[in-house]
Amino acid sequence: MSQGGKEIMLKSVTQAIPSYAMSCFLVPKGLCDKLNAYVSNFWWKGDPEARGIHWCSWDKMSKSKKDGGMGFRNFRAMNEALLARQGWRLIQNPDSYWARILKGLYFPNCSFLEAARGGRASWAWLSLLHGRELLLKGLRWQVQDGEEINFWEDSWVPSLKDFKIVSRKPNNCGVNKVADAVDRGQMTWRRDVLTQIVSQEEMRAITGMPFISVWRKGLFGLAPF
Repeated sequence: MSQGGKEIMLKSVTQAIPSYAMSCFLVPKGLCDKLNAYVSNFWWKGDPEARGIHWCSWDKMSKSKKDGGMGFRNFRAMNEALLARQGWRLIQNPDSYWARILKGLYFPNCSFLEAARGGRASWAWLSLLHGRELLLKGLRWQVQDGEEINFWEDSWVPSLKDFKIVSRKPNNCGVNKVADAVDRGQMTWRRDVLTQIVSQEEMRAITGMPFISVWRKGLFGLAPF
């Protein structure tokens, strides 16, 4: 079989077969490494069990062709990405049947992002929590009404590092949600409050944000990982 034929078969068949299982469950790292080795062996030797010299590392081969690789999938990275996508679907479709079942079982009183493991967690739930860790690296809030955004812990200020406030919350501070720092009557930031709880740099970053005049629920967005 030609190298072109091998590439087509590996990408369209071999690497596609585990996609469904990997989108539902976290696959053991050892199994992912073994699958990667099988693909690499087949590419270089035509036999997944064959051993010999591999003229290019798997890390490089799994990069995109634009970056000098072959565009093969790294099974471990694929597994984590698919689980993160399921977590994103859970956030975006909270009224779906499967999302309501998971909420009733594992996080009835909080959001998916705040959910804990729990004492009797299934492997599917633990897998989703693993995907959430990757999701959180690129997850950002878009401020609209600010009712759901934690002022001190969530990522919501685009011009700050990691989108987060780094100032420590003062004792007896009444600002917990972003909405607490907004004058809804005037549709402006409460500068008198902000000057007492954040640094000048953070205040400039917050007050420089475009203000949404239509009040709706805050929305999530994904920044590049």
